[in-house]
Amino acid sequence: VPTPTVPRRTPTAVPTSPPTSLGLAITYNPSVRIGSRQQIVVRTIPGATVSVVVTYPDGTVTNPGTRAGLADASGRFTDSWPISLTVNIGPAKASIVVSGIGRRKSQTVNFVITF
Repeated sequence: VPTPTVPRRTPTAVPTSPPTSLGLAITYNPSVRIGSRQQIVVRTIPGATVSVVVTYPDGTVTNPGTRAGLADASGRFTDSWPISLTVNIGPAKASIVVSGIGRRKSQTVNFVITF
């Protein structure tokens, strides 16, 4: 006597709706020593354009922390770079702008470069 087979249900993907709001959350090191690394993690919507402009204590923005790109599939963008041994110590800042779904958000975070 053959054993009856039960048809298996194939799971179907639940469609995800596109985001309707542009989020912006930032984590970073508030104090970083020369010779070590600063890391700024931006969380937003997947595929958003992210721009990070880092201003060092001497006012320069041409440094490895200044960069742009796209948030990954989870909405994460990481900017990590070494703080040169020749950088002046003192207050620095990172201005972050995210753009997507026809919207734009910005936030500036302050950090200190120390010995």
